[in-house]
Amino acid sequence: MELPTVMKLCALFIVVVSVSADSLLGGWSSLDPQDKSAQKALQYAILKYNQASNDMYTMKVQKVNGVERQVVSGLNYRFNVDLVRTTCRNGKELDLDRCPVHEDANLSKVSSCNFVVNVVPWTGAYTFQKDDCH
Repeated sequence: MELPTVMKLCALFIVVVSVSADSLLGGWSSLDPQDKSAQKALQYAILKYNQASNDMYTMKVQKVNGVERQVVSGLNYRFNVDLVRTTCRNGKELDLDRCPVHEDANLSKVSSCNFVVNVVPWTGAYTFQKDDCH
């Protein structure tokens, strides 16, 4: 490789790094909750959360409080969401958009949750890494 080509590559690297200076390599950066990839990862997280839950009813997202992405060997998505209990029975694959929220005060429940999902886009693999709800 000749010297001018090496210098051009170095200059390109500096530009790329400076353009993404707001998010450190390997660090977390804020993401629009409407991002399609983030929405798919959140749907996966909710599915896995409900599958692991002993609750009789499924939970669904009431509010997305924050979404972050981290570039690793793939992508990590970190979500802070409020979940609400629905009237749909848990244990069935459901379209949660069609599940109404419990209005009975004895059955209604809201949980604040943090989820981390790892996505490897080139293989289509999703891994539910962490949940913390209270």
